[in-house]
Amino acid sequence: MPGPGSSAYALDDARAYPMYRKLEENNIPVLITFSSLALEEINSDSVRQLDKVARDFPNLVIVVAHGGWPWTREMTAIAFSRKNVYLAPNVYATIDAGADDYIRAAKTILKDKIIFESSYPIAPVDQSVDFVKNNWGLNDEILEKVLHGNAAKIIENAIKNKEKGNNI
Repeated sequence: MPGPGSSAYALDDARAYPMYRKLEENNIPVLITFSSLALEEINSDSVRQLDKVARDFPNLVIVVAHGGWPWTREMTAIAFSRKNVYLAPNVYATIDAGADDYIRAAKTILKDKIIFESSYPIAPVDQSVDFVKNNWGLNDEILEKVLHGNAAKIIENAIKNKEKGNNI
């Protein structure tokens, strides 16, 4: 998990734990960019590392950008098993192998945990929204959750917490 100009280190590296702890204490969600194209090394151990962080910080909301592709089944299992993990699969839920896993999960076990993420700048935002609306086969209730509601709940909870005076 690198920062700008930093060397990458594992998601469950002890150096990240103080940050996770502070975020969890203050009810601030974390967005983790996670896919084979975003990781320094393509290594399925990263899935285990993410699950460990989710278990070690059960009240830390973790949004997984790129949905953890190509480990689509493993990531949907983690999001199902861990109340604090959400998936935002973007382009990987439109054109790539494994897209059906995200779509099937959005219709069933993860209807409250799949978050729309555009594929901008790869595809215009309106094109990405249209793709989800026209190709995922979601009913209106689930479509609203995926396109807006699920993300809004996370943001609303973080704002409520800030209004209570919790700041980093």
